[in-house]
Amino acid sequence: MKMRFLSIWIILLLAVTLAGCGNITAINQPTATPSGPPLGDQVRNEPGGYTYRTIPEFNTQTSKQLTLLIAPEGNPTTGPGLFMTGSFDPARKNMTALDYLTLYLHGLDYLSTDTQEIDISGVDGAIMELVGSPENLEMQGRMAVLVPEPGQHFLIMGVADTGKWAELEPWFEAVLASMEFFPPVAATPTP
Repeated sequence: MKMRFLSIWIILLLAVTLAGCGNITAINQPTATPSGPPLGDQVRNEPGGYTYRTIPEFNTQTSKQLTLLIAPEGNPTTGPGLFMTGSFDPARKNMTALDYLTLYLHGLDYLSTDTQEIDISGVDGAIMELVGSPENLEMQGRMAVLVPEPGQHFLIMGVADTGKWAELEPWFEAVLASMEFFPPVAATPTP
């Protein structure tokens, strides 16, 4: 059961085309949360090209351009939690947010419903509802992709068992609304 959910995260990781290294920096500036519950510190993920706000009491795990926000009672393999990643690939300058969503959804044990185009602070994107039963777990969630610049994209995916999704959903929406973007900082090779 845990292996199947872990494979979902691995598939998402492998779909990311930029594996640069960089600094992940907390920016301790209090700012208003655009909507939803109050969020924590603002954190800048240099290799991912995005800034997000933490969720109080959630565990934050990062690796290069990837970020996991895991609920206190959750874990990285089964959630509840949010997964975020950003990337830049000049070869994909013609891909839309919906194209990226389709790419990420392929191979996951989820069905998508209610796909819509969205705009977050002037950044075009697409969002879809997720339902599925990986390893017989009734899961529910949401996945969104934003395209700040041609070739640059950002993915956020929130999943929880069906009974916990209503608790995670406002956090998903608040973190998504708090996003800011900049060009990803590529890794500097070590001599």
